[in-house]
Amino acid sequence: MYFGATYNFQCEYHTPDIQAAWNALGPYAWNAFDNDQYGVYIVTREPEKNLRIRVLGERPNYSLEIDCDVPMDQIEVVRAALLSTMLDRLLPSVRATAVRDTSRETM
Repeated sequence: MYFGATYNFQCEYHTPDIQAAWNALGPYAWNAFDNDQYGVYIVTREPEKNLRIRVLGERPNYSLEIDCDVPMDQIEVVRAALLSTMLDRLLPSVRATAVRDTSRETM
């Protein structure tokens, strides 16, 4: 079953600094990419969970995108764990502010 969420947030860290901070904390390995459409962004993937998390934007305005496809009987547990990791651990570690759920705005 598909689970997706998007959040906007503000942060004074540059994208490479967010990447370094989050790689130091775990549990994900973040990679940086640069392209014409998005500029510099970071992404982590876990193929066994069909999970992709991206952070797009530039200082101070960022967007966090979470995409996951898991069996229906695991969706609530996986969803809760993902959101807790991102909202309660990783975003506070880079002093993210103005965190706002924009999931309904992008559907």
